[in-house]
Amino acid sequence: MVGLSRRATAIYSHAYLEALEELVRLTEIKDYVGRLSVEKSHIYEVILSTFTEDGHPTAAPMGITFADDESLVVRPFKTSLTFQNLKAKRCGVANITSDPALFYAAAFKWMDKNREILLNQFERARSVDAPRIKVADGCIEFAVEREVDEGEDRGRFICPIRMAEVPTISVKPYCRSTFATIECVIHATRVREYLSRGWTDRADRLTKLIDYYGDLVGRVSPDSQYDRIIRELSAYVRGLWRENESSGQKSI
Repeated sequence: MVGLSRRATAIYSHAYLEALEELVRLTEIKDYVGRLSVEKSHIYEVILSTFTEDGHPTAAPMGITFADDESLVVRPFKTSLTFQNLKAKRCGVANITSDPALFYAAAFKWMDKNREILLNQFERARSVDAPRIKVADGCIEFAVEREVDEGEDRGRFICPIRMAEVPTISVKPYCRSTFATIECVIHATRVREYLSRGWTDRADRLTKLIDYYGDLVGRVSPDSQYDRIIRELSAYVRGLWRENESSGQKSI
């Protein structure tokens, strides 16, 4: 590099290598998203993990969409802990799995007697300040670039992908219980939110869907872990309805 000092040459070379690394990283992310065969208009269910402001890990089933090959969109309820964490920490991890038991555990079971989430289920993300689930099939680590206010109920976070790891996918015959159980977990996480807002019609519709899928799983996978999970979810949702009815009576 004629005319440049050694220091200038070193700075130039470093900047060039950083730019090259970034180009390779983005190419790898595009390849990863391509291998997932995702559609930009579709909502994909993941387990989204974040840190609270004081550094405690949290996890929740969450829908994401892909804005393009390098970024995703998250739309959590504004009352959720995930919304608060994304605003505060500006990053998170989308953990990829098709295991209904993992969705169920992340949403309801990874708690000790003090309702603290169990730390041994997580490890630190590689590229962002967030936890990731150790046993997930794959993950997408992301930062929050900007937030769009979508009104009273939800926020919208535009999130560039910082790193992604390929899921370990094993091929096996399709069973309707897998889909049905994941749907029940997602519905059950929303019933409390809907009841707290007085949206009893929405909560009732989801409760009936849980009952429907419970009947389905009872037929196609009797006495299985899926059957047990949905029975526990049904009991949990019935408890939410009892709490809601009790609070309504007290307010009269």
